[in-house]
Amino acid sequence: MGEINSKAPLLSQVQFEDDQRIDVGILKYFVYESQILSQKVQIVAHGSRKIIEAIFDALSSPKGYLLLPDDFRQIFLTLTDPGIQRRVICDFIAGMTDRYAMEYYGRLTSEDPHTIFKPL
Repeated sequence: MGEINSKAPLLSQVQFEDDQRIDVGILKYFVYESQILSQKVQIVAHGSRKIIEAIFDALSSPKGYLLLPDDFRQIFLTLTDPGIQRRVICDFIAGMTDRYAMEYYGRLTSEDPHTIFKPL
């Protein structure tokens, strides 16, 4: 079966027999092909990518750090390495909920980003 890490369950290890590993591989492939690559998911992913890119571009532009909340702005301003500063921006974006990202994008662009989530 594997080793259960009771202090950090997410770090537990699972081991499969060869036939189980094949079954799991087949299921993963099926889910990937039928769900992840589905048109509905890909349309949402495309629209979401545009929103994330626009937010990142705005925040990483000159003076874009002024758009960050105070806590992230303070961290950003203590750093001198542009790569690490971009990482702070990425961390801020990664912590956004979908709704917050859409609202933030809407405030940056004055557009209504909700349309990307309307069903086909």
